[in-house]
Amino acid sequence: MSTIPTPSSTPYTVIGNSPVKQNTADHLSEITLIVLSQGSRFQRIEYFEKLSRMGWAEIISVENQNPSYDVETLTSRIPGMRCMVFHEEDSSSGEKLNMAIRESLTSLSLVIWSTMMPLSISPRQIEEMCGYKHAVVTIPLLRTLKGEIFPSIIVPAHYQQGLKTLWVPPGGENKRSLFPFQYTGLYRKDLFLSLMGFDPEITSAYWQKMDFGLRAYLWGMGMPVCLGLRIQLQQDPEPEDSSPHRGSLRFYLKNLAV
Repeated sequence: MSTIPTPSSTPYTVIGNSPVKQNTADHLSEITLIVLSQGSRFQRIEYFEKLSRMGWAEIISVENQNPSYDVETLTSRIPGMRCMVFHEEDSSSGEKLNMAIRESLTSLSLVIWSTMMPLSISPRQIEEMCGYKHAVVTIPLLRTLKGEIFPSIIVPAHYQQGLKTLWVPPGGENKRSLFPFQYTGLYRKDLFLSLMGFDPEITSAYWQKMDFGLRAYLWGMGMPVCLGLRIQLQQDPEPEDSSPHRGSLRFYLKNLAV
């Protein structure tokens, strides 16, 4: 079996116009912010206006099949914002993310959920992250509403002659992650596309990310943690479902069997 995932052909519509590239010294102006929609959210306009004031090159909101009523208001009111509306309900998050990164106009994309808020990032931290060699995704530090560090670093472990994953907080020896927690992180477009992104044939989020992470490792890429890249969680994340799935067999044949 080929380790390269099958390209997706899921149809989608983009609402809004691509932003006009401007010459600016703002250090975030070279990064696209991709926001994955999660459930319903009140005060969406205020939320995206706050994100827009941070100075991103553009904002792409990845909507569900039945988008919020305010997508046209958002794209007309907030400069440089576009909404991607997918036509099929069963499109996986990784499949949507593949297309959002392809749509992005910059070489770097920060991916978050609509239940998250990125904190300030300094120019030095951007320079540090850009200096990571072969880093397909840079993993952020996640904080809860109480200010506690969330255990979002995934490390592999052997269990009964098999492979399992552990969730640990960043720091110390935990400076790399096997895959991005809930797809969140700073993606390098060229390396991500060279890996063909997430496999759309694997619909389980856990096994889709596991496949991507191990494939990146086998191809000589990594996912280092940057403590200066901080994201605030607005609510507790849902636990990962790592139970056996038909996607786990495809993951095994593509990676472990090889």
